[in-house]
Formats: sequence, C-alpha cells, structure tokens
Amino acid sequence: MLLFAFILHIGVFIYFMINTPIHTDEVMTVLNANSLAKSGTDILGEKLPIYFDTWLYGGQTPFCKYLSAIIIKLFFLLIKKKKKSSHPRTSVSFFLTLCYIIS
Repeated sequence: MLLFAFILHIGVFIYFMINTPIHTDEVMTVLNANSLAKSGTDILGEKLPIYFDTWLYGGQTPFCKYLSAIIIKLFFLLIKKKKKSSHPRTSVSFFLTLCYIIS
C-alpha cells in the first residue's frame, strides 16, 4: 500500500511538472548545470565559477548548479550506456523533475 501511495504521489508530481510553465530561474539552473557538465564552464564561459551571474544583476548560488551538473553527467552516462532511448519527452520531464526537486 505504501509503494502504491509513493508511486501515485510521484505520478501526480510529474503530471503537474509537465503541465505547468517552467520559470526562468529553473531554466538558468539547467543551462548552467548542462554547460558545467559538458565543458566545465558556465554559460558565460567562466571556468568553474563560485558565483553565477544572472540577468545582468544578482546571481545564484553554486550548490544547486554543481549538484545538477553531477546528476546530468550521471543521467546521460546511463542513457548512453543503455543505448535504448525511451520517448524523448519522458526523459526530459524526468530530468526537469529531478532539477525541480534539487532546487
């Protein structure tokens, strides 16, 4: 029964994640994390930054970006190893759900 409740909770969470708009902060987090995972720089080209500049003022903390970069690296390594791709929207929604949970 507990497993069913957990699966139902995750299913409802993913459903609402897919059907709600994505905010710019989450998009910047994913862009910076993806750039860090692939090249070791943020989207502005700074090598392993401590503070991420956003929107010409202010910034974002690095913990979420680096943690997301690790997840991106592991997630895409698992996908490459599997060699079987599921539906692309499923992979993207799963990744966005992970990023939302982290942030």
